[in-house]
Amino acid sequence: MTNDLRVWLLTGSLLLIFVGVVYFLVIRRKKPLPLKLPPGELKTTSQTKVQKTPETNSGSTSTTTTVTRGVGFKNANKVEFKYKERIKNFEEQLVMGKQKGWLTDQEILEFREKLDVLIDLEKTVSGKDYPKADLDKMEKMFTLYNEQFHKAATTPMAKKSVQKKPTKSSKPTSKTTK
Repeated sequence: MTNDLRVWLLTGSLLLIFVGVVYFLVIRRKKPLPLKLPPGELKTTSQTKVQKTPETNSGSTSTTTTVTRGVGFKNANKVEFKYKERIKNFEEQLVMGKQKGWLTDQEILEFREKLDVLIDLEKTVSGKDYPKADLDKMEKMFTLYNEQFHKAATTPMAKKSVQKKPTKSSKPTSKTTK
């Protein structure tokens, strides 16, 4: 036999042994694999059954112990919102935008006012325990703030000075009709 054939036979044999071990240890195993759980997560219940047989009029007792293992999904349906963390991140970004020169002084004031509105809104909505309608509105406002901030922070300063918005005059405009 050549060495290549021996290598293939040895590899095939080892593969078959591995597949067999996996099959018998995992697939055909009737008992569930033991879970390593904290001591408080293991629940044990006992049941006692007493059966009397009519012939002997004596009772036979059998005791069954059932061990239940839980994964521990306490508070699984509880949702923790990250709005306070997002506000903190927005505040840090605002400070960084000022330090790095990404935002003009006017933009910083505008975003600070918008951020104050978001902070008040978050306090109000969290105080109501996050009702869906308010939560949806708040999520849209957070997303809009993030989009506007990103656009302002990534627009070069040269373009910002050219794109100055026309200021509204304090004089009312009148239209005359004939």
